[in-house]
Amino acid sequence: MRSYFFLVFWLIGFSVLAQNTVLPTGPFIRIYNAEGKKIGKGRVITVSDSVLTFGSDYRGISLPIQNIHTIKTKHSKGHLPLVLGISGFVAGATIAGINYNEDAILFGRGFEMIGTGFIGALGTSSIGAIISGARKEEVFIVDGDIEKVNKMISELGINQSSNQKE
Repeated sequence: MRSYFFLVFWLIGFSVLAQNTVLPTGPFIRIYNAEGKKIGKGRVITVSDSVLTFGSDYRGISLPIQNIHTIKTKHSKGHLPLVLGISGFVAGATIAGINYNEDAILFGRGFEMIGTGFIGALGTSSIGAIISGARKEEVFIVDGDIEKVNKMISELGINQSSNQKE
């Protein structure tokens, strides 16, 4: 009975803490410098005359526009296969654990769960690789120019006045 009360209060605590959360919205971007090194990633929060502020989760990072060379949209090609592979592993292992039959296999429940999990991971990560290969990411060459950043903002449809979700 105590565990039920603990669960209820735990869930109520999450909902109370989540009410004051401000998260950036809009498309995901990756920012690179002139050498091609990734210097940041997240979602655009604000753009001023000299600074681009972007963030992920609860942090905001400000970068001088003069240090930005290239901005790419979307996550990298390995992101979706990784996420789907982990999900497929968990789903496959769970299904194998639920449908376990002691007479069906010689090696036991753990081996069956891990084997089925790997099969699920292979299938879903290959689907993720196909989807990632078909996605078209946009590349914006900024070269430290505020006009090019503003053009990118308008092309992506980012509304700076309401770019945060409460």
